[in-house]
Amino acid sequence: MKRIRLNACIGVLLTLCGAHGALNAQEATLNYLIISELSAPFQLVDDNISTGGIVTDIVEELAQRAEHTLTYTVGSTERIETIIKYGQKQPWIAYTAKVWPDLSEHYTYLEVPLFEVTHSMLTCDPNIQAVNSTGVLRGKRLAILKSFDYPEITPLANRGELSLTDIRSYEQGFDLVKFQRVHGFVEMDIRLKYNLGRYDGHEDCMHLADLRKVIAPYSIYLAVSRDLTLDATRALERTLEAMVNDTFIRNVVNRYTRY
Repeated sequence: MKRIRLNACIGVLLTLCGAHGALNAQEATLNYLIISELSAPFQLVDDNISTGGIVTDIVEELAQRAEHTLTYTVGSTERIETIIKYGQKQPWIAYTAKVWPDLSEHYTYLEVPLFEVTHSMLTCDPNIQAVNSTGVLRGKRLAILKSFDYPEITPLANRGELSLTDIRSYEQGFDLVKFQRVHGFVEMDIRLKYNLGRYDGHEDCMHLADLRKVIAPYSIYLAVSRDLTLDATRALERTLEAMVNDTFIRNVVNRYTRY
């Protein structure tokens, strides 16, 4: 899981502590963790600098409303996972999903879902319009982003019922689909559509086959490091809930999904 702004002003920290009686000076500043690759449109990065994104816009608004200062750490997936696993750069905030459990023992969820994601398969196969069961995928060659795991699909590959091709970029996946070297490219709808809109080699044959009957929809959440106090965590949850209720989050999602 951006615009790098370091604010070490003691006066600001004192103001923040006054505004949140439960916060100490350390808690008043949150380190926002940003994945530098393959996270668009959740997090957008240009030359290792944050440039926005759905989650980034939400986090920045949350910090402003809750009167936290944000610092930014941009890094590879491996670096961000190391920061989380070994308790570095605390207190931090990042995005996650409850179906991604690998590092969940190291953080606390803000129990307010941001938005729901569904999955599709980008394909040029005219015979695949929807995937109503895993049986449709048997015998197929599918592209997935490297290091991504799909519990609904991986067991089929392990049993030899389909094959998976690891790819390192969306463009590579799109090229494989265009030249029909794979039957499809499996990913979140929102990410496929966003990146496909920026792909120069789009072909008329490309279409999205709905995968929600194979990969169930799930929600994206924010998470914070466990060193943040319960009072501070609950205050962030209340602010986030207000952002849901006043449609701020819905408007952000809509802004990035108008393709």
